[in-house]
Amino acid sequence: MCVSTWFAESGALAARRDWVLSDADTGRHLGAASSTWLTFNLETRRMARIPASLRTYFDTASPSPPRFALGEKHSTEKLTELMPDAPCYVSSRARVRRCDLDMNLHVNNASYLAWIMDDVPDSVFRTARLAGVDIEYRAECVFGDHLESRATLVHSDGSCVLPGEADPLGGKPLSFRHSLVRASDNAEILRARTNWTPIAMAHTNGHVSR
Repeated sequence: MCVSTWFAESGALAARRDWVLSDADTGRHLGAASSTWLTFNLETRRMARIPASLRTYFDTASPSPPRFALGEKHSTEKLTELMPDAPCYVSSRARVRRCDLDMNLHVNNASYLAWIMDDVPDSVFRTARLAGVDIEYRAECVFGDHLESRATLVHSDGSCVLPGEADPLGGKPLSFRHSLVRASDNAEILRARTNWTPIAMAHTNGHVSR
């Protein structure tokens, strides 16, 4: 596998980093990702302007003209708050373990994804593949925190996705909404959306291989 990544400035307080994954032998596109990062002052616990030295680095390390892994017109839609009275609402509990932490003692991104995926019905995993994830981080999360993972599992027509359904996607793509909330103060840690594609469609389009 070949991984390409690059930086780009995104305003005074943020920077973007993109990734493209491809087959090292054939060059076939396997996937892409884009993230937006904010500069954070560890002493004040507030956002801060990107240091001048880092802005200079972005000027030298960024591709010209600008390159977008997901396309320049990729949706930047903000995810709305997920409330307990939302249709088809389900929830589960999780606790932050030491193995969930990164070198800065914050929760690793992979753990966040694992927690929200636990609320997706097993029937979806048997008939579909994860085609895309949008995550909006909203607060810090540390060792010992108890979290509630919330999700809405809704068909495109508004009906609920039921755990016992043999083919919950019905041959069509489906999206779920997710939220992680800290139990101690009800602070929302993140909002997310997962997009699922039926296995047959994924194979036909060449987006996913088993």
